[in-house]
Amino acid sequence: MKPKPPERPVDPARHVWVQTPSGRQAGLLVAWVTGVDGTWWGRVAVSDAPGEASLQLLAGRLLSPVQQEAEGPEVRADQPG
Repeated sequence: MKPKPPERPVDPARHVWVQTPSGRQAGLLVAWVTGVDGTWWGRVAVSDAPGEASLQLLAGRLLSPVQQEAEGPEVRADQPG
C-alpha cells in the first residue's frame, strides 16, 4: 500500500470563503494537505493587501465553497479532491 501524498493539488483551483476573526475573506484553494492527525488543511491564496497575495495553510473547517452557477458542478471546499 502506497503512503498518502503530503499534498493533493486541486485542479482547477476553487474559489472559497475563508473564515477569519473579522469575517470572511475570498480565497483560491489550490491544494489539500493531510495533517498528521488525519485532518485536512487547505493551501489557499489570499490577499494580504491591495495588489498582494500569499499562500496560506488553513484548517479545512475554516473554508466554505463560493456558490457556483446553477449549471456548474457542485463544489465542496470541505472535501479534498
